[in-house]
Amino acid sequence: MANPIIPALIILAVLVLVLVLMWLGWRRRRQQGAAIPMITDLPEGATVLAEVPAFYVASTRAGEPLERLALKGLSFRSRATVAVASEGVVIAARGEYPAFIPAAQILGALPATWTIDRVVEKDGLIALSWTSGETAIDSYIRVIEQSDHIKILDAIAQIVPAPASRTTESEITA
Repeated sequence: MANPIIPALIILAVLVLVLVLMWLGWRRRRQQGAAIPMITDLPEGATVLAEVPAFYVASTRAGEPLERLALKGLSFRSRATVAVASEGVVIAARGEYPAFIPAAQILGALPATWTIDRVVEKDGLIALSWTSGETAIDSYIRVIEQSDHIKILDAIAQIVPAPASRTTESEITA
């Protein structure tokens, strides 16, 4: 009869290899995200135009909706609070540092239907387009209440009057 320990050790070795490769991949993604500068706090005295509970879904390079970025404060999908102020947008994901995106860096916000590993009803996400240095980024937010969805889009339009020059996936399929 064959020794049952050998197949068990082979399976264990494969599992360890997969876990090590996953860890190395995430570490590489974090190092790439660390090169993108992030601000964590809303300036003192900012006027909040809208603040709603939401889900932070993901951030990707603009035009590459399957290339997740691991940015400081925007690494993991989680419940969040999204606040739009006259100075910019703050996404405070649970368990992360708040991520402040200054109004000068925001290109616009448009409805979207999908990103990375999340597909929702038509226009169920908000794609916030912004830049950090030379990197164009799309951050995807799922607002819990439909009325809040419109409130956030309107508030962002107030601080960034020019519409985004790019189109989202939801506009292409419309």
